Amino acid sequence: AGSTDFQVNPKGLSCGNMNLRLDRTPVTGKFGLSNFDAPRYEFQLQTGALDLDRYLPPKAKKDGAAAPSGAAKRKAPPEPLPLESLRKLNLTGDVVFESLKVYGLTFNHLKLAGSADRGEIKVRPVTSGFYEGHLTGSLNLKAESKSLSAAVNLDAEAFQIGPFLNDGLSKEYLRGVTDFKAELTSFGATDTDLLRNLGGRMRLRIGEGSYRLFGLGSGGTDSKGKTHEQTARTNYDSLSASFTVQRGVFSTSDFVMKGNVVSATGKGQFSLADESVEMLFNAVLVATPNVPIRVYGNLYDPSVALPPGKLLGNTVEDILGIPAKSFKILKDLVF
Repeated sequence: AGSTDFQVNPKGLSCGNMNLRLDRTPVTGKFGLSNFDAPRYEFQLQTGALDLDRYLPPKAKKDGAAAPSGAAKRKAPPEPLPLESLRKLNLTGDVVFESLKVYGLTFNHLKLAGSADRGEIKVRPVTSGFYEGHLTGSLNLKAESKSLSAAVNLDAEAFQIGPFLNDGLSKEYLRGVTDFKAELTSFGATDTDLLRNLGGRMRLRIGEGSYRLFGLGSGGTDSKGKTHEQTARTNYDSLSASFTVQRGVFSTSDFVMKGNVVSATGKGQFSLADESVEMLFNAVLVATPNVPIRVYGNLYDPSVALPPGKLLGNTVEDILGIPAKSFKILKDLVF
């Protein structure tokens, strides 16, 4: 419903002075299409709040039965990339969203400017309010006849990671003001190729906050009626790590978490394409010696190795916040 100046002729069509309502979302601006045989699109659009999740298929419900520890997730076959469609895409324009919700995440005052011509696709700049912080980024694609090359830059500053994780995963594993930066490139003909050929670097830093890595969403309460999410969290002063990415392998040697109750350092690597992880952490707990913790095996359901001893195992679970049998946070974060 709404109004627009609509014109059509043998060479194309145009919609000017748009003032429309698409479903629940107001849309204003202009849109044009030229050359019906090889379409070129031009647009400048502004929208109100748009909830794309209303139009996406619902997420599959997770089976309540736990899979055996270390059980491998069946790999999906590689999906060919739509190279020919990308090469035919021809457009230029920009869109401003009052807010955009997709996969549970909300972006406020999101601005996108993009162009596509002869396989060269650019989306830049991307700017958005992001969980009390700010997000900027860019995406560059080059679609050849047999391969796609890609470069993505993301810079999220001073955002609250707790609400971000809660919206994306329904679990606040971490809390605190966060800076995240990623500069990644890749190439290939399938989605698996893109994962295996990833290169670049990432950096994460979280200020004063807290974490809880298991028992979230259980619904349990303590004697005062507070949920476990409210009471059983471990505080830290800061958490940081940087990753180098080569041939799809993410490696770090400088994971550091500082806190009064627990501090930790770590190093290791994981691969999205191979679905594998090998990380070693050294935790310093109150009234206990240093505790080496190895996380290894299948990325979606890794094993955790701790020094033997029931007392130590209980201490790690209570203070460090990780169960000795599984490390389900990785399963959630990777999806």
